[in-house]
Amino acid sequence: MKHATKYGEAAQITGGQVAESGDEDARRAWADQKRDCAEAEYFLGECHDFGEHGLSKDDALARYWYERAARHGDVCAMTNLGYMFAHGNGVEVDGEKSVGWYELASANGSYLAMGNLAYFHLTGIFVGKADPVKAVRLYEKVVKMEPECECYKYDLGTCYENGVGTAVDMERAIALYRDAARLGSGLAKKALKRLGVDRNVECGTGKAEGVAV
Repeated sequence: MKHATKYGEAAQITGGQVAESGDEDARRAWADQKRDCAEAEYFLGECHDFGEHGLSKDDALARYWYERAARHGDVCAMTNLGYMFAHGNGVEVDGEKSVGWYELASANGSYLAMGNLAYFHLTGIFVGKADPVKAVRLYEKVVKMEPECECYKYDLGTCYENGVGTAVDMERAIALYRDAARLGSGLAKKALKRLGVDRNVECGTGKAEGVAV
């Protein structure tokens, strides 16, 4: 009962914000969500997540709408909930819930969720013990699902370069680094230069790129 009351209050607040300051897209989404439209619920979650379309940035309301959208099958909402629980955005950090949402999103086809799970298994974060073999297996699935994911190609390249979770395979590592560099990864460009490959490549900042975790 308390859960329903909380949701009712959140919906009332959001409805007021949409009426007062939301733009046309927000008003349309507000109307559509009354029919349990997962796409509209996800859109409202993003509005509050990033403070867009006239709505305030509010992590609690973002979570509310993401949870509704996730219950109605929205994979992006599941992925974003995994991120929220990993980082404590509007919630207490909860590794078990983060892993749970990422696993659900991964099972429903989210390469981002799968890549973040791979990182968890590579490092042991939230999963108790590192499992590099499982991490490599997941990274391999990710790079097949989404050829443009430079950050995960870089991560997988480091596994092959250093023999983490797999045998050392410099040819595979360099191929992954080159793909990641082509897609804009400064870290991959630095790796190629460090290895004496493509010496003339321009390096980026070397900062972590794109890993949602």
